[in-house]
Amino acid sequence: RQIQGLDSDMQTLVYENYNKFIAATETIRKMRVDFRSMEDEMEQLASSMSSITTFSSQISDKLRTRRQDVARLSSAHSTLQKLQFVLELPNKLTESIQEGHPAQAVEDWLRAERALTHYKDMASFAGIQ
Repeated sequence: RQIQGLDSDMQTLVYENYNKFIAATETIRKMRVDFRSMEDEMEQLASSMSSITTFSSQISDKLRTRRQDVARLSSAHSTLQKLQFVLELPNKLTESIQEGHPAQAVEDWLRAERALTHYKDMASFAGIQ
């Protein structure tokens, strides 16, 4: 009897372990499928990132010259504003003095003098000073 009981217990253990083995095998099979799917998605993602990097580089290259142009134009605009102030200076000085604001006239003159000193090497400003 004891042998039959042990035999029965062994069959039960084998059956339970077999079911666990089958379940583990099925889980591994599902994981393999999931990983393959994930690998495909990762390859697609890598390809997309490569395309994005290429497009970004192309856009950056195209905009580089425009950025340089904008910087040059901004510098020219700033210079023109300074020069506009110098051109308007005689009228501003007269107006400030007539309105009784000599301090403003002196301040405007000093500002214009800095601009004229800065551009004194340009031929068109040599006669102004």
